[in-house]
Amino acid sequence: MTADQPALTAHDQAINNRTRLTHNRCRQHAHAPAARLRVREVELAGAIVTHKHWSEVSPAEILAARDALKHHHEHQVETPAG
Repeated sequence: MTADQPALTAHDQAINNRTRLTHNRCRQHAHAPAARLRVREVELAGAIVTHKHWSEVSPAEILAARDALKHHHEHQVETPAG
């Protein structure tokens, strides 16, 4: 607060506190879906990395194979329906 601003009354301070608390609750509520998605992403990444398929791939080829899997959707050819 600067010298040219009046001091806040107790009522104004209470309103500011309620507004801040409401804002924090809204922010937490908005971040909850993203947090759930991050948890799910970690679960899926763990399932992919530890899948039994990787024990069948030679250690020298694992990086290239995982990279190919990661970019597989970019190379798929659309097939006509029917």
